[in-house]
Amino acid sequence: MAKETRSKKQLEELVTREASASGKCSDLKSVTVIGPVERGHSNWDIVISSTRPPNTISDPCRIELTMIVGRLQAQYDLSAKQRKTARELEEMIAERIGVGGIMIKVHPDPAYGWHATVMTAPAKAVAAQQMVEKIGEELRSQFELAK
Repeated sequence: MAKETRSKKQLEELVTREASASGKCSDLKSVTVIGPVERGHSNWDIVISSTRPPNTISDPCRIELTMIVGRLQAQYDLSAKQRKTARELEEMIAERIGVGGIMIKVHPDPAYGWHATVMTAPAKAVAAQQMVEKIGEELRSQFELAK
């Protein structure tokens, strides 16, 4: 069975909430998810900051975090790409183009995940679409279309 994916922020919140609820991690200041990383069982891990110098945590908290993270790693993979709505992607592309009189529409694409189309005056259409294609290619490597 494939694992569900979660964003870094979601995984950080899950780990932090469970560590706090355990009552064993009062010295835990923050949890940061790192990844994606190459591992056989999971594509993410954590680094922590602590209220104790030199940034160490108590043994009970370390043991609790090991159990929490191990269980969550078995259940969730880190989403390699952030999810953005079509509107957010359209705004990002428009901002990067910086030219007025152009409307951008982002829609799902079975081959690429999502695709952006330009609507503008015919004289500007080809050049604008080429810019949008280039920007879209870069953004598709970072963002997936939220459904």
